[in-house]
Amino acid sequence: MNTLTTPHAVTDLSGRALYPMSASNRHDVTVARLVRDNQDLLRELEFAHRIIRNALNCMDVGTQAELARINIAQGIDLYGATRFTERDAVIRRVKGGV
Repeated sequence: MNTLTTPHAVTDLSGRALYPMSASNRHDVTVARLVRDNQDLLRELEFAHRIIRNALNCMDVGTQAELARINIAQGIDLYGATRFTERDAVIRRVKGGV
């Protein structure tokens, strides 16, 4: 039988509750989802970090300066044109390196 786990019960695919989940099990499911979501977010941040770095390496200095001007105009220049250092710090912290 195919089942789904909702926040409060294990259900069949039609959504009919098969049996309720205890508070402890609900907590475990919530934690597992948070861990999975954090892993997904970290992976996407790492991909974006590499894509930005690759794009910058393909640009000449003038194009990089234009990118910086666009970012400044959009209000995202607080800590550098591409926020490399900030992304890198978050990635390291989440991975346990800081």
